Amino acid sequence: MPLVLIVVSLPLAFGLVPRNRMYGFRLPATMTSDAVWYRANRICAIAMIAVGVLWLSLQWLLPRAMPGPGAQRWADGLGWTMWGMSILAALWAFRRPA
Repeated sequence: MPLVLIVVSLPLAFGLVPRNRMYGFRLPATMTSDAVWYRANRICAIAMIAVGVLWLSLQWLLPRAMPGPGAQRWADGLGWTMWGMSILAALWAFRRPA
């Protein structure tokens, strides 16, 4: 999942996805103009890439630090938690038009 998160976020981070209703960070506030769309999607994509990299790191480090079957569950649980928190932060940040 972290690799998918990174790959899906890269086009948004580079501003390659025009305003649309299928792909990207779609809120009424982000659909008001292209400037808001690209800014919001760049910020959210960078956050998603950071979460993906941290999540991958956890998947690699935790099994080495905590031998046993629970390490992968911890890594995935922390990864999903970071992902959810970044989504909530983005929703809060873009709750109103810029």
